[in-house]
Amino acid sequence: MTWAVAEAKAKLSEVLDRAETSGPQVLTRRKCEFVVMTRAELDRRCAANTPVSPKPFVSAWDALGGPELAQFDFEIPRTKSKARWVKF
Repeated sequence: MTWAVAEAKAKLSEVLDRAETSGPQVLTRRKCEFVVMTRAELDRRCAANTPVSPKPFVSAWDALGGPELAQFDFEIPRTKSKARWVKF
């Protein structure tokens, strides 16, 4: 079901109940659509659409990279020193 935001605010409990029993609810505000769904529904949908990675990533570089960045095989060293304050 589609709800206007003003109506959804007035009937928030009903929106949440319907999201739990009937599935995702769509809210519209200024021609933008938002979806209200339960965490269980979100987890179920994510599990159905996302292939399981053979190994988790260890860095943001690995997460954002992918096979096309495999040619840049280098390690950025991390400093062991404490953070310092900088005056602007």
